Amino acid sequence: MAAMNGRHIKLVHLLQERGEARIADLVGELGTSEATVRRDLTALEKAGLVSRTFGGARFLDPPSLVVRTFQQKRESMRAAKMRIGARAARLVEPGMSVALTAGTTTWCVAAALRSRAPLTVVTNAMPVIEELGAVEGVRLYCVGGRFNPTNLDFLGTDPAAAFRTFHVDIAFLGADSLIPGRGVFSESPRNAEVPRAMCESSRRSVVVADHTKYNARGTALTVTPDRIGCVIMDAGLDPEAREQLETEPYELILVP
Repeated sequence: MAAMNGRHIKLVHLLQERGEARIADLVGELGTSEATVRRDLTALEKAGLVSRTFGGARFLDPPSLVVRTFQQKRESMRAAKMRIGARAARLVEPGMSVALTAGTTTWCVAAALRSRAPLTVVTNAMPVIEELGAVEGVRLYCVGGRFNPTNLDFLGTDPAAAFRTFHVDIAFLGADSLIPGRGVFSESPRNAEVPRAMCESSRRSVVVADHTKYNARGTALTVTPDRIGCVIMDAGLDPEAREQLETEPYELILVP
């Protein structure tokens, strides 16, 4: 929005103090018309400062650094990740059991799974919980541990052990790096244990990653190529990279 004027600032302060207010009350407080208040609220909503409600508006707390970090990662290659998520969801039939690791691409898989219910879903990722927790027909199991603010997930031996008590049809794994001949890598060892346990507890492991993860930097080995059933990636790979991945023991699905 353009620079906020004095009325905008006062309106934001009023909502910040009260949390929520009716338009009729705001008209009286500001001494202006209802049409003006509605226009102001529309502008402030577009700026992400308030949210319109029936007959009023409420103040929106600014997102925390944790949430902003995830949002920034989500926006990187977002269109490709959404296409990957949609393609991955086609592997799932109603009635199946599915495990999802943390990550922005697996979050896109979760979003696409909303239409595949009934499902049983096991995850350690908060964004997946938020995406599927209220979907009718989805039975959701959440495993806890130490909270990791970078990926909004729970890590450690506890969630890894919990995943090993399940047996699912498909595990969808994100990747910080996919290296031909070596497998999937995470940025740090603490991020590797949970997806490794998830892979061990599934009939089929499917890696979902955009093409920028090909040969990217990774520190901790998560899954070796022989444990991967399928890799779903966007078609942004150069011909040489594609040729290398096609020689791997897993199925490669490239999404246009």
